[in-house]
Amino acid sequence: MLTDGTKRRRVQDVWQADADHRGEIGRALVLACLDRDVSGVSIYASLVFGPAVPVFFPATLNPAALQTFLVSFPANYLILPSASSAIPAGYSPAFAWGGYQVFAADRPHQHDLLPGLAMLATTSGSTGSAKVIRQSAKNIVVNTQQIITALGLNDKTIAATTLPIFYTFGMSTVNCQIFTGGTLVCSALSVTQKAFLDLLVSQHVTLFSGVPQTYEQLAGMRFFKSRYASTVEKFLQAGGKMSSALETAMRKTCAASGQQFYVMYGQAEATTRMSILPAEDFLTCPGSAGLALPGGTFSIVDEHGKPLAHGREGEILYHGPNVTLGYAQNAAELALPDRFNGVLRTGDLGILDKRGNITITGRLKRFAKVNGHSINLAHLESLIEASLGAPVVCFESANQVHIATTQMIDVMALEEVLSTRTDLKPRETRLHYIDDLPALASGKIDYAALKTQLAA
Repeated sequence: MLTDGTKRRRVQDVWQADADHRGEIGRALVLACLDRDVSGVSIYASLVFGPAVPVFFPATLNPAALQTFLVSFPANYLILPSASSAIPAGYSPAFAWGGYQVFAADRPHQHDLLPGLAMLATTSGSTGSAKVIRQSAKNIVVNTQQIITALGLNDKTIAATTLPIFYTFGMSTVNCQIFTGGTLVCSALSVTQKAFLDLLVSQHVTLFSGVPQTYEQLAGMRFFKSRYASTVEKFLQAGGKMSSALETAMRKTCAASGQQFYVMYGQAEATTRMSILPAEDFLTCPGSAGLALPGGTFSIVDEHGKPLAHGREGEILYHGPNVTLGYAQNAAELALPDRFNGVLRTGDLGILDKRGNITITGRLKRFAKVNGHSINLAHLESLIEASLGAPVVCFESANQVHIATTQMIDVMALEEVLSTRTDLKPRETRLHYIDDLPALASGKIDYAALKTQLAA
């Protein structure tokens, strides 16, 4: 059931009503900029579970980023909000779909799409480089069933669209509600807006999903002691580690209220999620991301790929049927066979205990995760340096991207680059001026020393 708080529509009815639109698009590459409203969720479901191969972006995607992506992945159809003026050259209006307009390529592109390929998930996050993860229909179905089983969801579960559709955590919320027949409360409002909070109460929302920033904001609003949280039975958190202070506060809150809090660990390369820390363990296992989802397993390896014993830190490997097909950097690679073969090198460092619980300790490669979005720090550095002509070094700490430089930078110009070329928000970045960048004997940047220097 889909509802905006006033009208209710059965998913089956929506699916049947959209049959003609699915048929017109067919097996084609589609770029869809959707919001979290009923119309956006309905289109999402038709694209993901229909014959098309969609890739999703924010409804407010800036025109430059849209055009850049289309160079590598020339879609046959674009779906944009009806009020959007960001219509790239080479596309013409085809038909209206709810609150959105579908545009068809003036010259249809011939793409060789791997059988079973269901959708493309973006992995470059805020940096905007063209790279996607190829997800199969089997990946989506299996991972949705894994999550439903692990959380004990059913047709009585009432969830809300607290996260964007283009973000895989947000996608999984929609998928679970569709599979269980539960109710999904759809709204494009921010979770901190009173109208959205009122929806939580009036619609008796029982399942609430958020990233660390979501819970930081809500804690600052005293949400958990208010009537707005009264109907929620289960809170879910993924998209990076919470600060120890916030984790401690949430443990106290849930211990007092009896509400359940589940920590989950995921990557788009594993469809959406890989692990779950049960609510009872959240109260006693600080810092842990829990056990692998049903059907999945974790292992830890050293830099040579050799398995490590329990308690040893190394790269986290995940094995499971929800591991996706691999990457594509252009449309020609959408026909590639499965490159991961059920094993994902996560790029995360971690420790596995004897019970199978995974604790994430850091990043192996230079990718950061800020508010649930994966950020290629090397690409971000190149983007800033090319735009502003100043050498910078970027790293992630405390859910922010820190930008360090030895040269004066025009702050307004930097903000312009971030706002037009990335999805990073000002509050998610910090700029630092330093005399010298610390280096290792090899000449490479000493990131550990840099972090220590700036912390001091």
